Amino acid sequence: MEMNDTIVAIATPSGIGALALIRVSGEKACSIVQKHIKEEETFEKARPQKIRLYHFSENGSDEIIDEITAIKYKAPRSFTGEDMVEIICHGGEVVPSRILELIIDSGARYAEKGEFTRRAFYNGKTNLAKAESINQIVNSKTETQHKSAIQSYLGGYQFLINSWKKEIEDILVIIESNIEFGEEDDIERRDSEGIIDKKVKNLKKSILSEIEKRRIIKDVENGIHLAIVGPTNAGKSSLLNLILGYERSIVDKEGGTTRDFISEKRVIGDIPVTFIDTAGLKKEARGVERIGIERSREIIQNSRIDIWVTAADEEIKEEEKEIEKLKKQKIIGIINKIDLAYGEEKEIFFKKNSIPFIKISAINTNERKRVEEFIREHCKEIYNCMQYDCIIANKRQEKIMEGVLEEIEKIDGCGIQEEIKAEYCRNILKRFDEFVGKTTTEDVLEKIFKEFCIGK
Repeated sequence: MEMNDTIVAIATPSGIGALALIRVSGEKACSIVQKHIKEEETFEKARPQKIRLYHFSENGSDEIIDEITAIKYKAPRSFTGEDMVEIICHGGEVVPSRILELIIDSGARYAEKGEFTRRAFYNGKTNLAKAESINQIVNSKTETQHKSAIQSYLGGYQFLINSWKKEIEDILVIIESNIEFGEEDDIERRDSEGIIDKKVKNLKKSILSEIEKRRIIKDVENGIHLAIVGPTNAGKSSLLNLILGYERSIVDKEGGTTRDFISEKRVIGDIPVTFIDTAGLKKEARGVERIGIERSREIIQNSRIDIWVTAADEEIKEEEKEIEKLKKQKIIGIINKIDLAYGEEKEIFFKKNSIPFIKISAINTNERKRVEEFIREHCKEIYNCMQYDCIIANKRQEKIMEGVLEEIEKIDGCGIQEEIKAEYCRNILKRFDEFVGKTTTEDVLEKIFKEFCIGK
């Protein structure tokens, strides 16, 4: 990729539309566009960053291609840090394509994916974290993704990254002082170890918080995972079929028909969710059934919400009580089969353990709306509690922060020499620089900007 030539691209989607935007960037951007402006002198004298109306024509021809507006930008006061021209013309297929073709014929090159943002990065107009957030804003499919991306674009990560760097730099100074002068004062050395320990614990807590926020945001983007759990023959599969409106799971009066988990995606209200029907929990199980129950336990631990289904006509089983022990996340209750019994014992149990619940008969299709509203209410709580100021916006940044956490835990280890701890600190500082793109390799940059659209 040549970074010294002049590039051009259409920055708006192709197809029928009122307007199209064409970007030109590089040393010859203004002179190339000027060749096609009928009002050549007006364009040449136009003040930068001021929009003016012009007629765009073929070079040296009286044929008008379109009436356009154009804005000139002079380096370094532009998005790319270079001379730029942004042309706004009529949309559709013909006009934008013809203008693009004429600009290329006059000496510009068709821009590669993300090349405008890449030039902005190389020219110091943006850092890598902000550049990535631009792509995330453009590709946002949900309000959650957009809020997270815009926080990153506005520099929400800078305060935390800078404060973390300061903490590591302080720790490094203490460690290097211990290496240099530690033997002279054992009391001072012990005090400094206490300070390091406190700073490391605070750092770990802060970084773990950001990683957890990122996990929640990803969960919501992909659909909140709801595990339908409980003992055999409680009506878990009947509940899934009721919610979906068709028989997705096999239902039989004999318990244990679900040996493995079954998952289905749905939108409840305006919230995307993934329902997972799990194998019934029971103490005595062998072979395939035992494997299915082990998987159920994993799903219970990893889901955002557990829908605990229990039968109104049966006593509380021992295996039901382990749901609480297995789960740190939210639990909601469904007392099923109220056509067979009132379920007073289950009602008392859920109230005692502060588990919100409703009572239904899953074979009654009229219950579907009430069940959906109950589930939606508790999914909404997760949305409302979400924090969008997470500094980790993508997989690359997530991996860097996981690496930082590993290095911090090494500093916190017992019996490690001061020189090695100092090296871990230096590695962490390098990772922070990598986060914002100060030390990112060319291969990584190539991969990142290839994900951008043309014209961005």
